[in-house]
Amino acid sequence: MSGRAPDALRSSGVFVGIDVGARVHHVAVVDDRGAVLELPAAGVDLEAVVAGLEARGAIRGIAIDAPAVPAPVGLRSRPAEAHVVRALGCRIFATPPADQVAGHWLEGFLRAGFQLHARLADHGAVEVFPTASRTVWAGRRLPGETKAAWSERVLRARADALGVARTLPGRWNQHQRDALTAAWTALEHAAGHAVELDGGTAPGIWVPRGRSGPRSARGDVTD
Repeated sequence: MSGRAPDALRSSGVFVGIDVGARVHHVAVVDDRGAVLELPAAGVDLEAVVAGLEARGAIRGIAIDAPAVPAPVGLRSRPAEAHVVRALGCRIFATPPADQVAGHWLEGFLRAGFQLHARLADHGAVEVFPTASRTVWAGRRLPGETKAAWSERVLRARADALGVARTLPGRWNQHQRDALTAAWTALEHAAGHAVELDGGTAPGIWVPRGRSGPRSARGDVTD
């Protein structure tokens, strides 16, 4: 499946969040206030995403919701994923080492993420985990609250705080919510308001800097 690159990628001073899928990816584009410029419901393929980014050199931040690299050989997951669990109590999928990717139930997603990170490395793209970002902003889910309801609640509250609530769609899917979370995390990263949860010798996972939470080996989740 293919798609047209979002028009806002050709404007200046934008921040991009990418929710990665095995075949198509969902893109969110926001301005420096966090206002939503584009948040299409339909996904586009990798080539459309990359073409849109490469067509414009003024992208100020890119955040990708997918692992950047496999786990080190001999480990069941990456150090950054273990750090997310320790620091924020979030559940996160374990990325296997390279020799265990083939046949993995998330193989398509993993390979797409590795490829997207490699293609966008020169653009300064960073890895994020939307569940971790939302946890920093508003805490964990309430008892009985679904992921969709929690994501909706957190993002609408954050949009109110940013003064951009009118730019959110009335109805949207979880791919869009995760892409927007990633875009807002890219904005935080560019502003110096994010911290990298330790990835050991590999890149870590970036999360917003919050007011409470454990310390990170490469920074502090707290203010």
